[in-house]
Amino acid sequence: MISIRLHYYRYWTYAFDETINLYRLNHYDLREKFVRVINKIIRSYAHDLKNCRFIDKSQMFTINILPIYKMLKEYNPYFILVTRNPYAMCKRVVDKYYENPDEHDFSFSHETNLCLCCQHWRNSYTILMR
Repeated sequence: MISIRLHYYRYWTYAFDETINLYRLNHYDLREKFVRVINKIIRSYAHDLKNCRFIDKSQMFTINILPIYKMLKEYNPYFILVTRNPYAMCKRVVDKYYENPDEHDFSFSHETNLCLCCQHWRNSYTILMR
């Protein structure tokens, strides 16, 4: 197990084994606020309020899909998963973000960074597909 102590959000780190429970919703008291924000967005951007869709590509939804579904259940939501090749994505994130001193500059070895990135990807999609 790799010990990670993160004190703030970083790209592709919310689904590490050690951090995932910090970012998962385990309650539904946000339902009213969540629905209100979605409705506000729809009213602001929809051309036809009676015939529109709300689309959000937030990656953190992957680890919170069940609570989000339960909050929106009365609206009959459906979700579409669009993914890319995990081998290419993990390498790209390690090179562009984990090992970039202007982004995160993790002080781990390349192999450890790649393992962490793969762990994040695996956890995100395992939870999503349950």
